[in-house]
Amino acid sequence: MEHYRICKSCGRGFGFTDKDYKDNMTNAGMNVLSGIGQIAGALSGNWGGAIANKMNETDVRDFTKCPHCGSHDLLIVTQEEFQRQNRKISGGGPAITINSNASVESLIKRTKLLLEEREWDTAEVYCSQMLDADPENAEIYFLQALIEKKQPSYEALKAAHVDIRDSRYYKNIQRFASGEFEEKIRSLNASIDRWKEEKRLAAIRAAEEDRRRKLREEEKKKEDKYLEAVAQLEKGNTALALPAFQSLGEDYKEAGRYIQQCNELNAARAKKRNKIIAITTSVVLVCASVALLMLKVIIPNINYNKAKALLSTGQYDAAITAFEAMGGYKDSAEQITVAKDLKVEVERLAEEARIEAENAAAYEKAEELFAAGDYDEAIAAFQKLGTYRNSAEKLEETKAAKTEAQYQVAVSLLESGDYDSAISAFQKLGTYRNSAEKLEETKAEKIEAQYQSAVALIDSGDYKSAYLLLDGMNYNNSQELQASIKPQYHKALLSEAQVGSYVFFGSYEQDNNTANGPEDIEWQVLIKEENRVLLISRYALDCQQYNTSYTSVTWETCSPRKWLNGTFLNAAFSTEEQAMIPSVSVSADKNPSYSTSPGNSTTDQVFLL
Repeated sequence: MEHYRICKSCGRGFGFTDKDYKDNMTNAGMNVLSGIGQIAGALSGNWGGAIANKMNETDVRDFTKCPHCGSHDLLIVTQEEFQRQNRKISGGGPAITINSNASVESLIKRTKLLLEEREWDTAEVYCSQMLDADPENAEIYFLQALIEKKQPSYEALKAAHVDIRDSRYYKNIQRFASGEFEEKIRSLNASIDRWKEEKRLAAIRAAEEDRRRKLREEEKKKEDKYLEAVAQLEKGNTALALPAFQSLGEDYKEAGRYIQQCNELNAARAKKRNKIIAITTSVVLVCASVALLMLKVIIPNINYNKAKALLSTGQYDAAITAFEAMGGYKDSAEQITVAKDLKVEVERLAEEARIEAENAAAYEKAEELFAAGDYDEAIAAFQKLGTYRNSAEKLEETKAAKTEAQYQVAVSLLESGDYDSAISAFQKLGTYRNSAEKLEETKAEKIEAQYQSAVALIDSGDYKSAYLLLDGMNYNNSQELQASIKPQYHKALLSEAQVGSYVFFGSYEQDNNTANGPEDIEWQVLIKEENRVLLISRYALDCQQYNTSYTSVTWETCSPRKWLNGTFLNAAFSTEEQAMIPSVSVSADKNPSYSTSPGNSTTDQVFLL
């Protein structure tokens, strides 16, 4: 037989066979004899013999000590575990490269996936390498226990009722577990203990039911034998009736009295046979006495016993009818009451058994729903069961599992980039675990993703989408970035605008609140041709005198023209926006009603209509 050990100190292993152990003991014994020879040679002055005995000594291995580091802290393992450890030490196990920046939490998730795929060896390597980074992480030791028990998950372990308290990793699980994980382990152990107790009680109930069944079968056999003996006695067949009653014993029901009756009948028959010459009158009297005895004593008593037999076998309605037919014979009235009470009690017990069966089936269904992850249905089922068994505890356990599942969904949504759904999920979780921190983390990742999307849109030339995405964002240099693409945004709007529609272009103070900065100017499209549009402001933007001095002027020389193409142009439009506004010829048309000079045509960027 082969034996294998793994050193807890250095992690290396060694093995030996029963033959190795036997040879080792033989060598140890020979060395003892050699030592004695050395001492004898030295005492006798035969130093050559002593040296020869010393040279003949053989090495003796200490199988209780690691041959690599000398530690006595050894673990007894199977051949499979020994080979797996050797592959791990020699680098012959699964080749795994772990990102040095990966968190232990993400590596634990990866290990759980490996367990679901039943990649036990790879998962164990992950655990070993994670413990190098976090040797006091109870969850990693728990994963090792799952590997040892060949269970793919906590839920599977619990459903299979596998106890990890005999695992060599449980000591560290218990040592380092804290908070919610410690409570999770405690809940697991409590569930296993409840299952074991239920199994023990079920075995006791089964044994008790088997005992009662055997007693009922034995009682049925005795009852059948008793009734058959009574039937034989009614026929006058004492040869069969008497041995049957005697085998049942005088204490069984009315067997003692029937034995006496059989003996009396046998004695009467014997006496009759001895009086063959008796006169006819005597014979008639004897027959009449026997008939009277049968009518008044034996037959009523037989009927009474039949009714008792019906009562004892649970045929209560038939027993009640039989006792009622006997009138007031013996205690028939009391027996009718007993039969009615027993009938009510049996019906009550049957109803309780029916309710218990229904509850047991509902409880089993609730546990199946819980194991399948259908927590809402499981919660409804345990709530309906009320105080049945440990339904209240299972209800709280299911609610906790549901919340944890919702938390894991929220984490998955975050990892997949579905930030809006993740935010909604973490908000619903409230203060559960680190949901509040995860909520803020999700919001931060969302705004970062939006910012990066806006940058990518700018790089691709989609200024409109980028501008709208940056609008209202107060992150990094988002406001400066939005302002820098504002001309391109307005240009995109103008290119899409249709005659009669409204667009925004430039900005000017309009609400008399300089603290919030100038407001965007809204324009209506009057004309669109090729790549140009003629715009008119939707609202009045300022109030200016037509001329600041009292003199004859035209549009060419008036004050508003100078203000519009100077002060207003510079205030309302950036350099890039001004470059988008072309200089156009504004004709000086004559007034159709007056003969005043209209002045000369002008070239302007901004003008009045």
